[in-house]
Amino acid sequence: MNNLRNVRKQTTVTQADISHLLGGVDTTLISRIEEGTHPINLNIIITYILLFGKSVLDLFPKTVDKIKIDLKEKLPSLLILLDESETSTDVKARIKFFETVFDNLLKEER
Repeated sequence: MNNLRNVRKQTTVTQADISHLLGGVDTTLISRIEEGTHPINLNIIITYILLFGKSVLDLFPKTVDKIKIDLKEKLPSLLILLDESETSTDVKARIKFFETVFDNLLKEER
């Protein structure tokens, strides 16, 4: 599910307008994308972001939440793998990076 249609309908922009801006994409395709029944490509995502001044989180909150959950589940095992590997400066920097990401994801829960 996405918020593309809701965001678009808060303005006077039509699916035909979006179609034109995307090079003549069929308005039926725009409708299916807005319904979440057709895959969306990066060009369309960026078009909506630029047109409506919204973030990816605004447009795809459920998808962002799912990705955050997946990252929180997978980051600990990656950290273990890195910790058990050769301890080079590069690996230490990667561990620090991923620990920061994990900490930030946990802080968002609070």
